[in-house]
Amino acid sequence: MKGAVMKFLHAAVALDLSPASEIIVNALPELKDFGLKKITLITVIARPYPGGTEKFERGPFLEKLEKYRDFLDESGFDVNIELHIESGIYVPVTIIEIARGIEADWFILGNTGHKRFSQVLLGSVAAEVIQRTEIATLLLRTGTDKDQPEIKKINRHILFPTDFSIHADRAIIAFERELMLNKFATVLHVNRDESEDAERKLKTRLAWLRDANFSEVTGHIARGNPYREIMKYCSEHDITMIAMGTQGKGFIAELFLGSTSHRIARYSKLPLLLIPPVAENR
Repeated sequence: MKGAVMKFLHAAVALDLSPASEIIVNALPELKDFGLKKITLITVIARPYPGGTEKFERGPFLEKLEKYRDFLDESGFDVNIELHIESGIYVPVTIIEIARGIEADWFILGNTGHKRFSQVLLGSVAAEVIQRTEIATLLLRTGTDKDQPEIKKINRHILFPTDFSIHADRAIIAFERELMLNKFATVLHVNRDESEDAERKLKTRLAWLRDANFSEVTGHIARGNPYREIMKYCSEHDITMIAMGTQGKGFIAELFLGSTSHRIARYSKLPLLLIPPVAENR
């Protein structure tokens, strides 16, 4: 299949400088396998109103960002800092505008998981960025659960849930051929009903991944609830990341509207790569 191969050279990493930010920064060297070379650390803080009593001195924020920059410099990245403390701004829109201005290829955001999901992701800056952005987004779990897996070798074994729509296919064709050697891929389709051509469609997508130079490619068709089957498959296999195209039909429905994607983002402890439709036109 001919389609848009994603570039992952330049990441816009949105940080709120909470303890979760350090987890994200420490995980970034693991993304070199994506071809990541340049990182822009973005922190945007909205003052309530001009002349307000709240004090937002740049110094402490900049000091922490510079500490992160030094660590990433030593890891071999080209790192820039964007720190904006302004009144009269809407933080998600400002973050997206910054990313667009620096021509970032993708976002990297934190997800603290289901315990505080409604406060931290849904209805938050991260959720707004995901719903509004034109570029791919990688969600990294930053919770502190004891059974939270380490963020390592993120693209070693990628699971591609699919409903065989063009939106789901976008994730399957996203990766550069040169980067996929020694990587594994699994395509998972969940059938609610009988489908005579599911096997044929699955074989087609497996062929695309073999053409993309994945070292090992497998396919699986399951029956039942899509969310449960995806989570079950991840728990029973050595999956290191889930990649999904958003706004597909069926269980790849619109993100954060009660869909399976929403539930995976909420409960999965694995990194989740989301690729919106307009990302392929960049």
